Amino acid sequence: MNVKQRLDALTPSQFIQERRVVLGISQAEVGRQLELRGILVSHALISMWFTGRRLPRGPKLDILCQVLAIYGDVRTELLARIAVMQGMVEGGEQ
Repeated sequence: MNVKQRLDALTPSQFIQERRVVLGISQAEVGRQLELRGILVSHALISMWFTGRRLPRGPKLDILCQVLAIYGDVRTELLARIAVMQGMVEGGEQ
């Protein structure tokens, strides 16, 4: 199954979690990579992204896509799905 098919089969959180696992990086490493790119977030928030309790937005989401090597049409589709979900659920800064 290719990356686009995986995105179609999973929720956005499941998809980003799977990408992290496929790349063999820990959540702590995701945090380090975000920090290297100027995005500071807590370990708790990163955990919430991967468990689906929260979803990243704005610059955090853009940089997370870079860290997880999510590009092109798959990135566009993931961003669209997250935007739709965030429109359905009100919440604080993510």
